[in-house]
Amino acid sequence: MTTPIFGIAAAHANSGKTTLICSIIAQLRNRGYTVAVLKHGRHLQYPDKDGSRFIDSGAEASMLITDAGWIIQTAPSTEPNLSEAAEMLAKTGKYDLILIEGYKHESHPRLEICLAGEVDEMIKSEGVVGIIGEEGNFDRDDITEIADFIIKYINLN
Repeated sequence: MTTPIFGIAAAHANSGKTTLICSIIAQLRNRGYTVAVLKHGRHLQYPDKDGSRFIDSGAEASMLITDAGWIIQTAPSTEPNLSEAAEMLAKTGKYDLILIEGYKHESHPRLEICLAGEVDEMIKSEGVVGIIGEEGNFDRDDITEIADFIIKYINLN
């Protein structure tokens, strides 16, 4: 895969990952970079909606197309790993960077959002290259500094 990936993860849900990633995306877009996001989550299908009904009926994939964009939902026999998922996303278009939300147990480079007292545990995780939080390398509100770090770390210039 040629599109670099970089993650934002946290030990806990509702820690502000999505909000932070949205701010990073805006910062990177203002600098002219194209960004895609891959999120690991537990819930995808919406019960009683057409896409889920098609998958539940045995379709291998369902695609929703609107004037605002499109979504493909598939029913793989096993959950794709991070590399497979990132490769699928990279094939859909030309992106300078794929930001990853979650996948905190994978080894890709990432920043971890940490609450006080969590830094020692998280810094030992494979792939963690920095900590966001009061005991970390980055203040969560300094989006410019975080974006600068990501660009430099993955050599995006």
